Amino acid sequence: MDSTWHGQPKRRETPLFTGNALPSPPVARTTLALLSLLLFVTMLWPETSTSAQEATAPHPARVDPSGVKVESQGSPGAASPSESAEPQAPVTAASSPASPKVRRPTTAIYRPPASHKSEEPAPQPAPPRGLPANMPRYSLKLRGRYSESAALRATRNLRHWTGEASAGAFLMLQPVMVRVGASIEQRSYKGALPRYRAELPLSYGTTSQVNAMVRYGGFDNPWAWFVVATLSSGLADGADFSSSLFGTGVFGASYRFSDKLTLGVWIAASNNLGESSLYIVPVPFVTYRLSERWSFSTRQANLVAAYQFLPYQEVFLGLGFNRTQYRLAESNRAHSAGVLTDTRVPIFTGFTLQLARALQVEGQFGWHAYTLIDIDNNAGEALQSIELPAGLFGELAVTLRF
Repeated sequence: MDSTWHGQPKRRETPLFTGNALPSPPVARTTLALLSLLLFVTMLWPETSTSAQEATAPHPARVDPSGVKVESQGSPGAASPSESAEPQAPVTAASSPASPKVRRPTTAIYRPPASHKSEEPAPQPAPPRGLPANMPRYSLKLRGRYSESAALRATRNLRHWTGEASAGAFLMLQPVMVRVGASIEQRSYKGALPRYRAELPLSYGTTSQVNAMVRYGGFDNPWAWFVVATLSSGLADGADFSSSLFGTGVFGASYRFSDKLTLGVWIAASNNLGESSLYIVPVPFVTYRLSERWSFSTRQANLVAAYQFLPYQEVFLGLGFNRTQYRLAESNRAHSAGVLTDTRVPIFTGFTLQLARALQVEGQFGWHAYTLIDIDNNAGEALQSIELPAGLFGELAVTLRF
């Protein structure tokens, strides 16, 4: 067949990836392998794959004035009209000249950094109310006090030694707290009262008690209610134990108005020794924080102003009230099976030190501004009343919690 056309030799077009021209099988396999490698590199390294695509992508073809499509000058694998028409294998990016770098969008898979948190962890649900907040806790307290009536130095002093040991245990079951305890106290009465021409009908008196308290509320609830039941015994040396028992019940409620102020009231009812009627006493309950260090509160039957100079370390000043009863021995002819009542109003100052996590030491020093001793017979009739002058006292207590 004549290979001329209109007097010009007919040339074969370079088999590029245009029109219907297909490369030979070896070239196709090589091209497919290179494309697969470039796709793999593109998925792993976006920036590197972009440069590779720019280097291997076919450049736009231009039309020669003779009508033959040729690649642009400077492009890899370009064929000019004067070159041979043999098929050319694609040239890799390593052998291609540098070309202007153009940022192109990539389809690489996004991988968040290791520090990135796609989702916040779900908050853990709060434990149901009523489960134990902690294990049962225990306490052991030892207290000693010495006092004397200083105004009687001219004659004979009336000295009092007091020793007390108490133990308790409490369990927190939010919003309920349960506490049980027991204590024993012995007070010696040595000396005489020649100024009053009288002698006390006992050498020492012993007070023992067991108690239980249940409190409900507090914590997140501004209201708190509590009930205390106490069984006590107060007897002088030689007295009958069964006749020295008496009970006390306390009911109270308090309301927390703010983090600084809590107000409440206790109502105590007791069947005192030698009396058939109930002895009812309302006791106000106050806790007021004047500042981060100063506070004013009621502690049992005491009014206390405290200054906290360190956590769990404080000094305080207070005014108290104490009333103790003893059943007298039947062998005492003048006061057979009678009752002695010792009432005191102390004014004191002291300190509280937390020496260790489980060890607390408390000390007090002051004077009894008012002391009254009443003696009644077994029928409740008053036999004698003795008012003693002010006397100094000192006290030290050690509490161990575990």
